[in-house]
Amino acid sequence: SEPERASKGRVVPKGVPGSKTYMPRSFKLDEDDNLYLLDIFTERVLILDAAEKYVRHLPFPEGSGSFSDLAISDQGSIYLLDGASGSIFVANTGEESFGLLSSNLKEHMNFPTSLAIDSNGLLYLSDQYGSGLALVGRDGSFQGRKFGMGWEEGQLYYPSQLCINDQNTLFIADKNNRRVQVFNILND
Repeated sequence: SEPERASKGRVVPKGVPGSKTYMPRSFKLDEDDNLYLLDIFTERVLILDAAEKYVRHLPFPEGSGSFSDLAISDQGSIYLLDGASGSIFVANTGEESFGLLSSNLKEHMNFPTSLAIDSNGLLYLSDQYGSGLALVGRDGSFQGRKFGMGWEEGQLYYPSQLCINDQNTLFIADKNNRRVQVFNILND
């Protein structure tokens, strides 16, 4: 028989100014268990503490496109990925708005969908239609690509989501290969 699956509840933000309605497109946790919600309904990043209490929010950049993911650095910088335009925006620790970090990434990838950052500040972007990863430095410069399209180990076919843990292990949801691949990025 199937094990019983009980929900532990849902996130209910407390003390949020303005609209109480939100639509999470993506979310991340930082090392203190603060929750960063990519809220596409009110066009902001909503930051809650571990008790789901409002900490602060940052509005999306003016004239922004279609944000698909966010990443949080060990230093507290918040990165936003605009997959439609191939741009990355950043708000460094203490800043109240996002600035453009990198644009024209479409020269190097087809359709970025997910964003992760390692402990050295290197950004990893899944290129869903390009079946690989693009790497971007902390200064916004394109650093190259990893992996290629295929079905063998170490190849990707429509990667959709990325995650890097505190041991710099990279997890990739390799959608059309129906698997999650795992890489030690310090050795790759």
